[in-house]
Amino acid sequence: MKLKGDLLGIPYDLRLSTIRNFKQRWWNSDDPRIIVPKAFGLGYDINLYQLKRRNPVLFNLFLAGLAAVAVSNLVGLTNKSPGEDVESESPEPSTK
Repeated sequence: MKLKGDLLGIPYDLRLSTIRNFKQRWWNSDDPRIIVPKAFGLGYDINLYQLKRRNPVLFNLFLAGLAAVAVSNLVGLTNKSPGEDVESESPEPSTK
């Protein structure tokens, strides 16, 4: 089995990767591409250096979205189970 290649035209790399390899994919000033093959796994990654250099507005929107997801996970907004915020106490009887 090959550890690096293409599967139906989609790149894959199943070799053990290092922090240096991830950095080369995600922040690489030497590679002019924005969309690059993943450092590990199947598919593509974003070269954030080139995205920031070519389109700073899109780069900032990407970071804002990433920050929003991180904050919502920290606060627990995305981890609530259905009905969790419903009070368990019975309602007070109405006075008529």
